[in-house]
Amino acid sequence: MGRPLVATDVPGCREVVLDGQNGVLCSPRDVSSLTKSMDLMYHMSDEKLSRMGSASRRMVEEHFSVQRVIEKYHSTIKELHKQK
Repeated sequence: MGRPLVATDVPGCREVVLDGQNGVLCSPRDVSSLTKSMDLMYHMSDEKLSRMGSASRRMVEEHFSVQRVIEKYHSTIKELHKQK
C-alpha cells in the first residue's frame, strides 16, 4: 500500500522493515519501545513519511510480489526433488 511501517524486530518483520528506510523497528514485548517508535513516526515530516512509504512499496514489489513468491516456491520444489 506504500505506507511506512512500525514493526517488531523479530524474524519475518525485520526482513520487510528496514529500520529508518521504510519504517521503524521496535523491541519485542516492549511497550516503551513501541511507544517511542510510534512517536518517532508521528513526528516525522510528510516528506520523510512519503519517502518511507515509497520505499515500502518498492520493497514489496521487488521481493514479495505474487510472481516472485511463486518462482521461489517452484525453485525450492525443484531443489528438493534433486536431493532425492
